[in-house]
Amino acid sequence: MVREHVYHPDFQGGFGLKAVLPALTGRGYDDLDIGGGGLASMHLARLVLGELPAGEREALRRELLAYCRRDTEGLAVLLQRLRQLALAAPPS
Repeated sequence: MVREHVYHPDFQGGFGLKAVLPALTGRGYDDLDIGGGGLASMHLARLVLGELPAGEREALRRELLAYCRRDTEGLAVLLQRLRQLALAAPPS
């Protein structure tokens, strides 16, 4: 939907959540230890398949949950922002 109807220069050509969320809402992933899907997938594999010390395992679990929480909350905030933009748009 965003790709077809919304553009912001801060998207820098991307239309994924990691590009759109900060540009439209000011919320991003820079404050998280895990800030991207590729890294999250790699760490999830380590968590599920690897033998990690208990402390490292729990820390990694918390970091993955924080990343997933940001994705979920980000989608809700983005939907709210898109609704605001739609209501403010002039009729076509």
